[in-house]
Amino acid sequence: MNSDSHAANIIKKLDIWQKHEDSKTLESQFVQDIDKVKLLFQILEYEKRGEGKVNLSEFIYVATTVFMPEIKAWVEEILQERKVSWARKELVHGESQEESDAPSDMKKMQDEYYDG
Repeated sequence: MNSDSHAANIIKKLDIWQKHEDSKTLESQFVQDIDKVKLLFQILEYEKRGEGKVNLSEFIYVATTVFMPEIKAWVEEILQERKVSWARKELVHGESQEESDAPSDMKKMQDEYYDG
């Protein structure tokens, strides 16, 4: 492989990566949404394993950044399952679920990160 084709290959890959990061294509939105669904499943699993002693509410904000309506429906199901799971347990430090959501300064930082 000569250096010109190698450089062109790198530029092509960087262009694909940038499209993913910018969420300008349907494919990139799908991939990013699936990453968020994976995070939400991990949160649910860790909290269930924590038996009411692990509350990862500060990460639930990612659910509000999902692009695609089809994926939003999945997210709602995950969030509902989380709600049911927490209803069965006493929350960390006796908080209600609403009280345990991310503090406003955390929400501000998350907004800045995701809205970029």
